[in-house]
Amino acid sequence: MKKLIHEIHRRSLWQVLGIYLVTGWIVLGVVGTLADSLNLPDWTPRFAFFLLIIGLPIVLATAFVQEGVGRREATEEQSAKDASESEPEVRGAHHRLFTWRNAILGGVLAFSLLFGFAGLYVVIQDQGRSFAPQEAIAETNPLPAVAVMPFEVQGEDLAVFREGMVSLLSTNLDGAAGLRATPSRTVLSRWKEIVGAVETADLETVLEVARRAGASYAVVGSAVAIGFGMRLSADLYDVDSGEVLGHAQVQGTSEEDVFALVDDLSLQIVRHIAAGGQMEGSPAMSLAAATTTSVDALKAFLEGEASYYRSDYDAAIEALSRAVEIDSTFAMANVRLANTLWWGRDPSSAIERALRHADRLPERERLFLEAEADLESPESREDELRDYVRRYPEDAEGWYYLGETYFHSPAALASAEETYDAFSRSVALAPDFAPAYQHLITLTAYVSHDSAHTAARVTEFLAIVEETNRSAEYDIIMALKYGDAASRSAAVSALDTLAWRSLNIYRPDLADPRYWQGAEPFMKAYIEAADRSGNPDFWRSVNNYRLAMMAAAGTGRVAGALSHVREADINDYFRAVSLVGMSLLGLPLPSKELDLDLDLDDGDLRQRQPVRAWLAWVQGDAETRLESLETLRRLSAEARDSGDSTRAETIDRRVRSVEKLGRIDPEDPATTLAAFGPQGDGNWSRWLVAQAYLDLDRPAEAIPLLLTYWPDEEGGAVGFSALANRDLGRAYEQLGEDEKAIVAYAFFIEAWKDADPELQPWVQAARTAITRLGPLDQ
Repeated sequence: MKKLIHEIHRRSLWQVLGIYLVTGWIVLGVVGTLADSLNLPDWTPRFAFFLLIIGLPIVLATAFVQEGVGRREATEEQSAKDASESEPEVRGAHHRLFTWRNAILGGVLAFSLLFGFAGLYVVIQDQGRSFAPQEAIAETNPLPAVAVMPFEVQGEDLAVFREGMVSLLSTNLDGAAGLRATPSRTVLSRWKEIVGAVETADLETVLEVARRAGASYAVVGSAVAIGFGMRLSADLYDVDSGEVLGHAQVQGTSEEDVFALVDDLSLQIVRHIAAGGQMEGSPAMSLAAATTTSVDALKAFLEGEASYYRSDYDAAIEALSRAVEIDSTFAMANVRLANTLWWGRDPSSAIERALRHADRLPERERLFLEAEADLESPESREDELRDYVRRYPEDAEGWYYLGETYFHSPAALASAEETYDAFSRSVALAPDFAPAYQHLITLTAYVSHDSAHTAARVTEFLAIVEETNRSAEYDIIMALKYGDAASRSAAVSALDTLAWRSLNIYRPDLADPRYWQGAEPFMKAYIEAADRSGNPDFWRSVNNYRLAMMAAAGTGRVAGALSHVREADINDYFRAVSLVGMSLLGLPLPSKELDLDLDLDDGDLRQRQPVRAWLAWVQGDAETRLESLETLRRLSAEARDSGDSTRAETIDRRVRSVEKLGRIDPEDPATTLAAFGPQGDGNWSRWLVAQAYLDLDRPAEAIPLLLTYWPDEEGGAVGFSALANRDLGRAYEQLGEDEKAIVAYAFFIEAWKDADPELQPWVQAARTAITRLGPLDQ
């Protein structure tokens, strides 16, 4: 550095300027390259340019000062004698400050800080909310992956096996002798993205599909009809080198041989990979054991699965129902049927059938089934699914099931942003996986509150579905959410054209309290349409409860909410759930409203007794709470005596929750934390825990819990999102995070702008907070 500084000393001011401009141009190029390769924020190059602008006057000032120093050094020897005879020269502070050493070190420090903050930003933001396919796949994975490409088929009856072989071979290969099969959905999505709608492609393109799917090996095959049978053949390729590692071929004399043929083909593929020294052993293969022994059931399953992926639920239900009618033990078909029935119908029977035969499922499908079964239970497969996507980040369905668990499970402590990210990764990996889009559309509207962004997601979704009525349905929903008075009025008039299933599907899109003008007529139409459901009494009750909670908690209209609570169409159970929810939120209720004796003559006592206990707790009725507790203990003992340990444990968890209520002292928030723990054990207790943290001036611990309350929460927390945002504003303000506080307060103000007069002071308090912190548009 000394030599560099010495050389710079001897440069003129204009030379320094030229060197600086050339160096700056090179630096900007390097910064731009690094920003692209490291996925640094877009503002990184702009800040680099800003630093160079700031550095220019500093460099010029240094050159000017040091030019004088250079002249003195040039005459130093000549003036040495005079200097020795005179007083020592005292240089000004600017000579010590404006040195080349300081200028160079200052530049290095500034750019080091720039890249440090850019890297930290990437870590915090997790590279944003959108993911390209390769960003959603880990760079390394512990197991070698094989991608099965769509088969080339010859023979009309074999068309179903073109994409079906991707699923069937992948089922056999996954986990075999240390091998990992790239999920079929990811492979098919990369194929569509790179190859398009055509059914064949050249080898280089096919290998690029496998490479983009994150695979080490590619299986490229064909299925040819031969008389009444078929011939399956496949070549195994090393994706990186393009080298053929082996050829496999099997042939059968009848269609029923397909199971044995797929097994034999799978085994040959594994042996070819093993021959390369990548793995050991020849595993047993049995596609029939994992699926079905019926060719007709298998074909119906593949047909239904394709329809499910396109979000054509009616066609999927028809085909999958046919598959399980042929073979009720076909666990994978029951799993997929349950997936499909969730979109507007009751999946419980399909889930129960699948669970009875879960031992036939591959590990991956078994995990997904258990996650599906636990969506509305006190348990959640959240941890297992998180671990799964860490191990297999290329699996679009893995991310989808994680998102589903976040979206539906009361036990999953996930924010809207985390849920949005899970579905975003699923869509990035499989842009043609339609089911992932529907919840993503809902979350896009909530997270961004941007009609254009939501409309773009809807357009993407409509491009991959085949049901022609979806476009008209989304026109209605988008008009209800974002339209002007005229378009909203037309949409309300068109609500009676929506099928019952559609009303079920689109309800979450209108659960955001900021869209109340469209949500209220939608929910009323939903209640009126209950006669079209299979269980009208239930649907009238649950939707009156939802409408009441959305009105009271979501918009501050308690008077209007109580009119729905008093409706004859709502049963005592949902009436109690409504009143408990309002009470927990501190909403003003007439004392007579809480004078309710919950009727437990029918329904599931496991569900009803805990609600009865919570109602008794709100009423201050310790005796009734203890009666409910004893009933739950009796139900647990009966379940255990009958050998149903799973049911007994479910009830025991509810027993423990009810027991905790008795330990809470309303005057001492610390007792809530002591009773329920740091996160609570359900949506209601989690709310009490969050309030306790706020009362104890521990806002940082309240925030993660409050972030879990977003539109369409299940388990009794419907409508909590508006008041959760008010409390988030309080918590962020206490922590000095003013911008986040303003956003949270603004959400509450928008949702509650037309609240009842007696609740307007709550809204005014939020407005005052924003005035104190800064402008609304900040």
